[in-house]
Amino acid sequence: MNYLSGFLLTRLLLPLIVDSAPARIVNVASAAQQAIYFDDVMLESGYSDGRAYAQSKLAQVMFTLNLAAELDGRGVVVTSLHPATLMDTDMVVERGLRPRNTVGDGADAVLR
Repeated sequence: MNYLSGFLLTRLLLPLIVDSAPARIVNVASAAQQAIYFDDVMLESGYSDGRAYAQSKLAQVMFTLNLAAELDGRGVVVTSLHPATLMDTDMVVERGLRPRNTVGDGADAVLR
């Protein structure tokens, strides 16, 4: 769902976005990316939430690049960004990791 919900929402809204050009689509991705193993795309073997997250973020960046090419010349800028590293989210804290950034830092990056 980390990837599919954003993909579906973007595809459903795309006619409206194109008709509203100039417009932009910003996908909040992550530097945490991992190769997608299409032989086991649902991670039925060796599931790890970290792996699922990293693969979904790579899928998101790939979608962004493809969508940018698809919309080239139509007045819609498509980009993805890495907001911050190890923000103080529940996901980071529950893993016992030391946060390096705050959620506020990530929000500021997205707004920029």
